[in-house]
Amino acid sequence: MANRRISGAKRAKIPSLICRTCLIFACPPPPCRQKGDPAQAQSGTERQRHSPARDDAFLGSGERQAEAVMQGSRKKRKQTMIGIADSGSTKTEWCFLNEAGEEKRVVTGGLNPFQASRQQIRDCLEKDLYPFVNTEKVRYLYFYGSGCANPEKKLGLSLELDDFFRHADISVESDLLGAAIALCGNRPGLVAILGTGAATCWFDGEKIEQKVPSLGYVLGDEGSGARIGIRFLSDYLRGGMPAELRTGFKPLCPLPLHDIIDRVYHEPNAGRFLGELATFASGRYRNSYVHEVLLDEFGNFFQKQVLPYGKEALRGGLHVLGSTAFYGQEPLKEAAKQHGIEIRKLIKSPMDGLAAHFKPQVDKLLRKTGFESDED
Repeated sequence: MANRRISGAKRAKIPSLICRTCLIFACPPPPCRQKGDPAQAQSGTERQRHSPARDDAFLGSGERQAEAVMQGSRKKRKQTMIGIADSGSTKTEWCFLNEAGEEKRVVTGGLNPFQASRQQIRDCLEKDLYPFVNTEKVRYLYFYGSGCANPEKKLGLSLELDDFFRHADISVESDLLGAAIALCGNRPGLVAILGTGAATCWFDGEKIEQKVPSLGYVLGDEGSGARIGIRFLSDYLRGGMPAELRTGFKPLCPLPLHDIIDRVYHEPNAGRFLGELATFASGRYRNSYVHEVLLDEFGNFFQKQVLPYGKEALRGGLHVLGSTAFYGQEPLKEAAKQHGIEIRKLIKSPMDGLAAHFKPQVDKLLRKTGFESDED
């Protein structure tokens, strides 16, 4: 794999962002940690002077060498980390964990390979993520993203991630698997994502089975933010939206008709644009028009993407994740009740669940690379 395109000189210009954990998450160490600093040497002497008493005379040279190696190994593991990413069409949430239990989160643009070219993915990583994370210290990356179930698209994204995180073992899987782990842990369950897009799957505790393809917002994605945005936009342009709501919707879409058509049919990231229009529902869920649109879309979602899994799969309820579901949970639960479906768990983002899943594994994973040399 070719080397990164960011030169060492460019990296040196990036300031340290977090002083306390600079050796973990930032790039250049601050002066207080540079080698040869008299203050550092003095503080080291003070630490040795006040450390618990021990008689190293009883340790042989081999034992002292082993002790030094182990201390160096622990230091390296503290400096190294694992990364977790949850990527949709609109945004990507990153979480980096080290052995000391420290955590850093970063939000960048969405990296759906169906909507972003490899150049756009590369630009997003280098401009939005690189200034905040020392990629040299990442040893494992678990990436869960929309569009990653397609082998060809998954390969292109994997190559860009591999080129960016040069020292990491990288796993790229679908956002559905990430959602299933976040919602169910190691337990089986029926899982749904309702964000900008929509998707469902059955999770057996290890792998997923998707019986109903989501098909995207043109052919499917019932109940998604994009589909709700389409309903609002269509009614607004055709005069079907109530007059008292049109004034509030206009700032979300101030473009003339021909520009709107061009934006939806010809420009990239149309799904993201439509999904943003769904935010119009926020704070208006009790309005009869908005309530009817959401109830109808969520009803279509349950009919076409959930009920086909059968009664046996639904016996344990439905586990749902995503901003559209989270903010519209009142009409969502009403539509679920109409279709005889129990929503067992509902969360906005999978990252808390994913971080909780991987935290117990951090120590074991980083021990595997504890004796490897690090490039500074």
